[in-house]
Amino acid sequence: MTAKTYRKIGERIREAREAAKLSQDELGAMLNKTGATISNYESGNARIHIEVLEQIADITDRPLTWFLGEDNESVKRHRLLKAMEQGLEVLKGGKQIGIPLSEFKRVPIVGRVHAGELMEAIEHPEAWMPLPPGIDADLALLVVGDSMEPNLSDGDYVCVKLQPEAENGKSIVARIDGEVAVKRFYKYNDTIVLRSDNKKYPDIISRDVEVLGIVRCKISKEV
Repeated sequence: MTAKTYRKIGERIREAREAAKLSQDELGAMLNKTGATISNYESGNARIHIEVLEQIADITDRPLTWFLGEDNESVKRHRLLKAMEQGLEVLKGGKQIGIPLSEFKRVPIVGRVHAGELMEAIEHPEAWMPLPPGIDADLALLVVGDSMEPNLSDGDYVCVKLQPEAENGKSIVARIDGEVAVKRFYKYNDTIVLRSDNKKYPDIISRDVEVLGIVRCKISKEV
């Protein structure tokens, strides 16, 4: 790694340590190192072995990839999946339920859905989402943006059942001109209207809309 890379990693270490409300001495003690060593890591003046960085990631509850440059969405994803994999509470129909891990099934997280401006869907799996039994879904998608607030927020996941048709008023995943979005579906004769729950966004009116699936549930970022 270059000196610039170590400085960037050091900045992330400092950010994670402060978010965890740990002093340099406290983090150092947890790593069997001195506070001065942590200071050198954070300033980029000392090289840090990957094994030590993995320990810091575990202590501060962040994915290792975040320290190496991933954006803050990776932290949300890491914490949500960790909580679910430990069999903690998940949201289904607005009610919190506790289910043992052994009863969960896995569905792929195939990409992100922009809930504001449309964006290309990422077509390869990013990770796996554990889902409790009774949720008939084929995949999970990460919502980005605020156009479906207050019902869906930036950072939430939607669990989607793949199917080409939907009833009026249902929240769906749709593709328009190769781009994907979560919207509310309405069809009038041959015209399809895709509506945002957030009233500041205008309707999308088109005859060329591909319904990819319907939203079965959400997994809130607040879990």
